[in-house]
Amino acid sequence: MNKAERQKETDSDNRMDGVWLKLRHMEWMNEQSQSLQPSCDKANCLQFLVAEGNSGQVCIDGQQYPLQPGIIFLCSEEQRIQVKASQSLDTGLFRITFEAGIVPQTEQQDRGNSKSQLNLQNMVGVYKLPDASLAVEKCQKMIRYWNSGNAVDKLYGTAGLYELLGLTLQGTTQSPTSMLELARSEIQKRYAEEIKVDDLAGLVGLSRFHFMRTFKEKYGRGVHEYVTELRVGKAKRLLVEQPALSMQDIASQTGYSSATTFCRTFKKQIGITPTIYWRSRSRRTAAYSWANIGQLLPLQIMPYAAPVDQYWNDFYRKKYVTDVVVPLSHDHVFNLAALREARPDCIIGMDYLIPPEHRKQLEQIAPLLLIPWAIADWRQHLRLVADFTNKSREAESWLTGYDWKAEAVRRQLQPGVKKSVVLILKISGSRISVVGRRAATVLYDDLQLKTPYRLGVIDPWLQVVLPHQLEDFQADHILLSVNEDEDSQAAWRGLLASEYWESLRAVKHRMITYLPGSPWFEFPSGEYSAFHHDRMLDEVQNTQLCLQGSRLHSAASRMD
Repeated sequence: MNKAERQKETDSDNRMDGVWLKLRHMEWMNEQSQSLQPSCDKANCLQFLVAEGNSGQVCIDGQQYPLQPGIIFLCSEEQRIQVKASQSLDTGLFRITFEAGIVPQTEQQDRGNSKSQLNLQNMVGVYKLPDASLAVEKCQKMIRYWNSGNAVDKLYGTAGLYELLGLTLQGTTQSPTSMLELARSEIQKRYAEEIKVDDLAGLVGLSRFHFMRTFKEKYGRGVHEYVTELRVGKAKRLLVEQPALSMQDIASQTGYSSATTFCRTFKKQIGITPTIYWRSRSRRTAAYSWANIGQLLPLQIMPYAAPVDQYWNDFYRKKYVTDVVVPLSHDHVFNLAALREARPDCIIGMDYLIPPEHRKQLEQIAPLLLIPWAIADWRQHLRLVADFTNKSREAESWLTGYDWKAEAVRRQLQPGVKKSVVLILKISGSRISVVGRRAATVLYDDLQLKTPYRLGVIDPWLQVVLPHQLEDFQADHILLSVNEDEDSQAAWRGLLASEYWESLRAVKHRMITYLPGSPWFEFPSGEYSAFHHDRMLDEVQNTQLCLQGSRLHSAASRMD
């Protein structure tokens, strides 16, 4: 034990110096719902609530928690407590009320005893014990002693109270947010089974709606999305580690009722079928830059080495981080060392990102393709990669499907959008930027939105502008994406309040469509690829630009 740990233990011991406890009341409850009334009229009374099993929920001052073994509630008599027990009568809840104080050692401490009591009140909270059975066994013994009516037995009961307090203070304090870890742990254990959201919500003592909302806020994805992520991750491991398994075997082990459902879900999540995924694992292709990943996935090639540290978007990291065997960075020396050790079959990079001296070193490791960034568009990029990897047929098939999809989305566009000159604005931090033609190629080229005046003479990615310059673009319709951080929101409020904003034709006619914030156009050059543009077509359908998206938005507004 080091010095810091010894000091922490000493501080904890000092907190309990001179503590006295007196057992006042004890009961075992299994009624389905009740409000707990104070059982002690002393100002220094506290109470334990200890669940014998998964018994329902308890609401303390408006905050719900699950009643389950290993979770101990140390409450004051002033707190409002509502118990909502489960239907089962086999398990219940122990309620233990006791007085607590500090033995005065001096006359001054005696006069200041209320301060000592306040220190005890600071122990009030929710605690999780490493061994759930110890607290339950302790309570079962204590209540037998309490109900015996024997004075000596009540001494044993009080001794048990000291032990219970000691066990509690050795546990970890829990917050409502940390209780979500219980649900996530349950999902991790049972993801191959049918898990009901209502059961998970009950586990952590929340309503279904509140649980789903807080789970997504904390973990960045919804419950069903997280379950699918775990299932597909398990399927990937089975495909690689046990290639002899049939699709039905893998489906059964990952929670899917049929091989068809499993294969459909797998392809939707990963972009390729399980069979092609398995075959791609035998090919060691290195994607040197972010955009190269999006050039390989449409060709059904899973990168063996790639950077998955996209700071603006965790999409690739969530879906593919376990597939990338060799993670790369943006340090050329690091990448060279990693690739020498990995010995890939080929390396694909962007010409402007790799200095000439490093190109020669990469060529010594494996055949190297450098994509001409400035003189070719994303379709040419895809075809170059396809030729290099002998996937030309797959590239042409993919591009044909993409064009059909773009045509379908184009037909769904609102009539007013098709006729309007459209300006796209991105607000990120303190910067207001016009999105350029290359960054918005999906909207301007594939969906054929009308480009605003001067778009061809600005930066093709993002052009920072001042509010008074917006009028120069002569837009009938503005698409607006604002990041959610405080600086971006402050910049948006500033623009909204400016006279220049109010004078714009699109604003006067209320032709403003709000797009999601990040990652729309957050780092467009990093996602200038076939795969990303296909995803953007999907996202456009859910905006108010399209008839379908407008209906979805209206339905969501009515629900709100």
